[in-house]
Amino acid sequence: MTVTKRLRLGEILTRAGIITEEQLLLALDQQKLSREPIGEILVQLGFVSTGQLTSALELQYGVRSVSLASAASLDLVRLLPASEIRRLRAVPVGIGQLTVAMVDPANVTALEDLKARFKGVAIQPVVVPDSEFEEFMAILDNSPVPAEDKVPEHGPASPGLDFLETALERRASEIVLAAHETLTRVKLRIDGRWQEAPPLASADRLRLDERLRFLTGLRPDAVDEPQSGSFRFFYRGRPVRGSYHGLPGLHGPIATVRLYDPERYGQATLEGLISDPKIVETLARLLDLSGGLVLFSGPAHPVKTALLYACLRYLAGHGRTVISLESNLELDVAEIGQIQTGPARGATAPELLSAALDQAVDAIAVWDLDDAATAQQALRAALGGRLLLGRWNTVEPSLADASATWKLLPAALARGLAGIVNVRTVRALCPHCRVSRPIPPDVHPLVLQYSANAHLAEPSGCPECAGTGYRDQIGVVEVVPVDAEARQLVAAGTSHEALVRRAESQGLMTLPHHAAFLVASGRTSWAEVAALGIFES
Repeated sequence: MTVTKRLRLGEILTRAGIITEEQLLLALDQQKLSREPIGEILVQLGFVSTGQLTSALELQYGVRSVSLASAASLDLVRLLPASEIRRLRAVPVGIGQLTVAMVDPANVTALEDLKARFKGVAIQPVVVPDSEFEEFMAILDNSPVPAEDKVPEHGPASPGLDFLETALERRASEIVLAAHETLTRVKLRIDGRWQEAPPLASADRLRLDERLRFLTGLRPDAVDEPQSGSFRFFYRGRPVRGSYHGLPGLHGPIATVRLYDPERYGQATLEGLISDPKIVETLARLLDLSGGLVLFSGPAHPVKTALLYACLRYLAGHGRTVISLESNLELDVAEIGQIQTGPARGATAPELLSAALDQAVDAIAVWDLDDAATAQQALRAALGGRLLLGRWNTVEPSLADASATWKLLPAALARGLAGIVNVRTVRALCPHCRVSRPIPPDVHPLVLQYSANAHLAEPSGCPECAGTGYRDQIGVVEVVPVDAEARQLVAAGTSHEALVRRAESQGLMTLPHHAAFLVASGRTSWAEVAALGIFES
């Protein structure tokens, strides 16, 4: 019997001219660290589209492909227990002859198991990409199924998905679960403020924690160790990403869950996030540079994250090739190549940044400049002619602190620094119930400078905003370019405040000016921006 050798997926894609040998080698190197399927890595790197991957899989296995989103029926899926679907990586999608969507249609053992289970029925395999299979399983794991289909080793069915959906409906970006002796306190961060939610009984909390750990792929037997990971689920037909961070506590795990809903900020543009066109223009000029390091400073919050994603889409929309190195993949952005860093990937940010520099990319985003090795590597890349966008989570930007933390001389930082984007957030007034009141006497003169009348908008409260008077958050942004003269000031140890004053003298809008503009235009209240403390000096 003649055995035909099945071509590897990489061979098919290179022979077709879809990827180069260099791109395949980079993906293979990354596969050694992450152990993910090579096709999924090529898609993540932006070298191959999902459609191209599916066509290549059809050629590789000699069978047609299928979309689980449209082909899978819950009645057919229940022909196999969920545990067997995951073990065999096979989903029943057709009858007559039993059509089974498989990640690996060449898995002889899985095919034999299926034939043994469905005696006398012809099995027809079709292929499905690994990522689509995992997305389908995320839905299946949280779908109502008969009792006999529930899988004990995955943890008992819990209100995990319902709990997350309730949090999303309330527009929560973070959830904190703190276990006490008889119950678990639940707090939700909504529009940047913490709100108490109904507590959970200890048994419900344990089931919820098991479900979250399962979705995240964390070890269920490691509850006495700190654990972190990312997960993905579907909410109202759209994929929502989340991250889980757990710590062992006296009465049970203490956990923070962060939710990244694409509907809120996923498709936001620079103009949609920044209300003043002058700030947008200044930021766009920074993004149009061919090289240099642009620091995105300020506390961590969803608006800052959304602004960085908007900058990456702006670059891709202007013909730039972009790679984004992210510790947590918070949103899916089709236009850029997204790579997850950290222990879950088996590679550090500096290692992946070094590998990314071997690619023909114009811009690289590094989401966490928290350590000296990553910052130094990013600065070297910026000095080498790449545009680097770095997220720096800090309450107050201090160039002296940056130099000390990153173990860089001010002169070295100055050579690579192209600009600083400083971001704060305030709550936006609810458009359904905001009211107009006379300007209070303690308002800063800058607000009067931007106000056209003797009244300002203030919060009131209605069902749409749960009585708070505010709904969603908006950014207060300043963009400080670092030109040749400013670079000399940075090298000499000049403070960030001095750079801001220089930018203000050049007519650029700084944080106090933008905040005053937002108050005068009715987007937020004076009480909100006053709490930022940016008017004190």
